[in-house]
Amino acid sequence: MLLLACILLIPAAASAQVTITLSVDSNPNPRIADWVNRSEIAILTVTNTSPRLEGTEYKINVRMLQNGRPVVETRMNQVSSRQLEFGTQVFMADEIISYSALQFSGSFEQKIAQTGLLPSGFYSFCVSLNDLQGQVLSTPQEVCMPMNITSYQAPELIYPTSDIQLTPQMLSGTQLAWTPVTPAPPAGMGVKYIVTVTEVNPPQAASQAFFVNYPVIEEEVTGMTQMLWPVDLDPPSETTYFAWSVKAVSFDDEPYVEGNSGFASIGTFTVSVPAPPAEDDDEEEQEEEELPPPGVLAASDTLYAGQNGEFEVIVTESTPKGQAFSGAGTVYIGWLMARVEVEFDSITVDVDKKLIDGKIIAKKYDTAPVYPVDWVLEAFAQAPFTNQAANEVVDWVEGQTNLTIPYNNLTEYTNPVKMPLGLNFPNGTEYAITEMVFRSDKSEFNMIAAQSVPASWGTSRLGFRGKNIRFHPSNIEMPPGRIELVEDITLGNVNNKIQFVFKKPDTNHLGCYIEWDEDGFKEYGIELEALFTRDWLIPSPDNDPNKKVAASLSAQGTSWTDLILGGTLERAEIVNGAGMTILADSLFYDFSDVLNPPGITFPENYEGETSELFRGFYMSALEVELPETWQTHAGGQPKIGVYDMIIDDMGLTMLAKATNVIQFPNANVADLVASIDTVHVEMVAGSL
Repeated sequence: MLLLACILLIPAAASAQVTITLSVDSNPNPRIADWVNRSEIAILTVTNTSPRLEGTEYKINVRMLQNGRPVVETRMNQVSSRQLEFGTQVFMADEIISYSALQFSGSFEQKIAQTGLLPSGFYSFCVSLNDLQGQVLSTPQEVCMPMNITSYQAPELIYPTSDIQLTPQMLSGTQLAWTPVTPAPPAGMGVKYIVTVTEVNPPQAASQAFFVNYPVIEEEVTGMTQMLWPVDLDPPSETTYFAWSVKAVSFDDEPYVEGNSGFASIGTFTVSVPAPPAEDDDEEEQEEEELPPPGVLAASDTLYAGQNGEFEVIVTESTPKGQAFSGAGTVYIGWLMARVEVEFDSITVDVDKKLIDGKIIAKKYDTAPVYPVDWVLEAFAQAPFTNQAANEVVDWVEGQTNLTIPYNNLTEYTNPVKMPLGLNFPNGTEYAITEMVFRSDKSEFNMIAAQSVPASWGTSRLGFRGKNIRFHPSNIEMPPGRIELVEDITLGNVNNKIQFVFKKPDTNHLGCYIEWDEDGFKEYGIELEALFTRDWLIPSPDNDPNKKVAASLSAQGTSWTDLILGGTLERAEIVNGAGMTILADSLFYDFSDVLNPPGITFPENYEGETSELFRGFYMSALEVELPETWQTHAGGQPKIGVYDMIIDDMGLTMLAKATNVIQFPNANVADLVASIDTVHVEMVAGSL
């Protein structure tokens, strides 16, 4: 019996004399095959304090777990054995991880085979030492550290999309544009974009054609998120329907996104080729048609303008200027059930009084606020449209009587109207038409919208602008494109501890916009930066005393009440946090009154609103780096994973606990050699 007890105690005694500590890159490159070439991915320290165990053969066992379930394990029969040395040994990633010996679970093996990347999510990277009989030698028996594999969001197509119509002449100057993959991949992996365009042959669906048909364009783009239509590619000779998309890949051609074969959502556009003009054997007669003789224009005449002369302009004033005319009149627009006062200068007409050259523009009310216009009779310098100008126009229209007309109005207005003019759509959305123009071949208007937003945003409305919207006597061409934010807008929260910078669209930003169809509002897009007060967070490293920590956020949706934005947070140090820093690759901001961020779990110590009325930032998981005075002997500060962190009007709230962080003697706290057994971090409303 005594002999049996001794035999049972031998493994326990051995493990107590062989200790292991582990440090890992908590946000590593997702390509697991590269880990053996990146020594900083994992560092294992083995300490043997027993001379008797020197020479014992053992193997390093590596596992990765997700939600407690093993997804990567080591085939121990394919791992080379090592001999235990007396004292301390340090092993780098290439010595710890034997990629050829790793075994993946079913679904993981398939995903890695397809993309070469570990699926995004939070993992535990675990290491233990086993002797050749499979007994565990190490203390603790297995040491685990958190790892976060970043989830990449596919690019979004900016232009052309939504079945936009292009002409062959426009095609050669068309820029295909898209947003970058987010967050930015590590520099070592790099990013390039595969741009693919295919023809869609009826009755094919766009997605079917995209993945089946041979592409007409397949180009690599590096260092930018736009590409000019190839000049050596001839435009189609007949009307053609195209599907296109982009795929973000690493420099080794590994896609960053799993679904849809790595491509962004597919966009479509049409190149419309007009029918050729009817042939005329009489060349002289054709020349006469191309150069019609000038006509005359007098008061009370009817002038025809727009596409195929579809608008009738009743001339009220006309002054000859050689063969041209200046004057004024009114034009009836069916979907307004109203006449619009117009004016013109130096226009020419044919003998049938159809507009040949020049433009006819809608008059503006003398008492209306000053705002920029694109179509004027006399050129003059103008400032760009601003949010203040947009709100002033909408406020002025709303303050006037009978200056807001329903779309497809049922009651005809007896008095002619001018610009700006309010326009209500069936769903209650209101816009203000700021100018109209009638040309020989088309008619267009520009408009602005001041979209109401929740009062907690700190303002009542945001200004947007829509341009070059074509229309006809009975309808507006739909879809007319989208309305975009006119300038970056900065707003504060209730205590001004967080500033929100709403971004206007440009080549680097998706920006803020509204799209609509024949029923009114259709979709919104929001992109913003949230800047946090330096009383809560400071950049890490902090090289500029005026710089604030920023979170970049974006969202798309169909209702302002379901607005929840997602994005990333810059590396930041917590003020009054004893030097702790945080890094979150995924966070949400809840603007909604009817929804919460997906999977939200409020910290136990959170004292704020926990219903759907919660308003603030939520991070389901993030990395916390302990103070600089806590150093591991392998180099660097210990890191722990934290779950469920809140930033709201009161400040930061989180609750975190980690055990067996660093084993003695592999850490320094200040100038003392130490172990870090348990870390407990509790922060309520910004106080540690």
